[in-house]
Amino acid sequence: VTARGRGVPETAAATVPPAGPPVAGAEAGAATGPAMGVGGLGAMLGAAGRAMSGRMRTTSEASGTTGVSGAARHPDDTLRAADFAPFFYSGARSEQAFKLFDVSGHGFVTRAAFVEKVVYVYNERKFLTLAVRDGSSIIQKLGSVMTVAACIAWFFSALLIYEVDIERFFIVFSGTVLAFAFAFGTSWQNMYESIMFLFVVHAFDLNDRVFVDGEHYIVAEVGILSTRFNRWDGARVCYPNYLLAQKPIVNMRRSGPMAEKLDLQVDLDTPNSKLDAVRAAMEEYVAENQEKFARFLLLQSNIVNMNQLQLVVLCAHANNFQDMGKRYANKSLFLNHLIANLRAQNITYQLPPQPVRLEGSAVPGFFAGPGHTMKVLMNEEEHRMKKKKKKKKKKKNIKNPTTYKTQNKTTAYEL
Repeated sequence: VTARGRGVPETAAATVPPAGPPVAGAEAGAATGPAMGVGGLGAMLGAAGRAMSGRMRTTSEASGTTGVSGAARHPDDTLRAADFAPFFYSGARSEQAFKLFDVSGHGFVTRAAFVEKVVYVYNERKFLTLAVRDGSSIIQKLGSVMTVAACIAWFFSALLIYEVDIERFFIVFSGTVLAFAFAFGTSWQNMYESIMFLFVVHAFDLNDRVFVDGEHYIVAEVGILSTRFNRWDGARVCYPNYLLAQKPIVNMRRSGPMAEKLDLQVDLDTPNSKLDAVRAAMEEYVAENQEKFARFLLLQSNIVNMNQLQLVVLCAHANNFQDMGKRYANKSLFLNHLIANLRAQNITYQLPPQPVRLEGSAVPGFFAGPGHTMKVLMNEEEHRMKKKKKKKKKKKNIKNPTTYKTQNKTTAYEL
């Protein structure tokens, strides 16, 4: 769809980039637009793809090269809000489309961020399609149950119409009804709780990352009686829905931006100037990476054993933890930068020295000389208990001793 064909003024249509070799942004935008519907997010992605294509072609022509390689070498291989304007009816709509890609708020969109956003939209659309499919299957099964209930009600209504004695009918078939109630009563109750959990609580959707009983899972399939999860190690776990209704469930996708807490121990003598330098460096790093992190805090929380200063580091991510791979990748970058700053300020922790007493020495911690035996003394109580254990052990080893004198000494030998 050209700009002139969509009703854009001729001045705007004149700025539409000429046709050229396709790039990843153009292909992704053109494929997403028809798939998701013109006028919605798909139209925005399609227009953004054409804008990215035109920007890269213009950049490659300015650098004297063709294709993506020349655009990648050019320092201005980015999109601005003005690049979106020729492809939309109004400036407000172009700004709305630009904000979908400019998550960090830097005022420009790189090629990598553009492609990542398009892939994200594709994946979300796929999972939405699967969720609708599972929802349809659940509604069909529920419809079958309601059809059976309606047939039973219709049957009793027909008995009333034909003036059949319903009370006598119940007396005849009461044994069968009680047997069915005894056999399937628990199943009907579980089905009712499962239906209430799915349609009233609705704790998760397909592909949501959830925490149940301390384990995190990905929702793989939702049924009317049970839900199947994929565990982080690839195992397939099945939970009955009536049991899930009784457990606390943490949904990562529906959560807002999440944070992590780290505990550090440093020397008690660490000056505040070094901690302030680390805090300033980390705040600057977070400000430069707003697409990954939202906030950083470094607080002094406690003193342990009069030699440790306990620090609390709060790392607030820009997104939730739905994508665990992205979470741990960002956390690794954060920890590497934090460790580099701690080492640059020479902030460490070492165990305090322990006093050692030596036998035969008047001064603790010094060796008395070659004629003395160096031995570390234990506490009096521990030393006394060790002597008792040795005496008991010697008594057990001696069985039926025979005592006799040898050179005026009494000796015990084991027979």
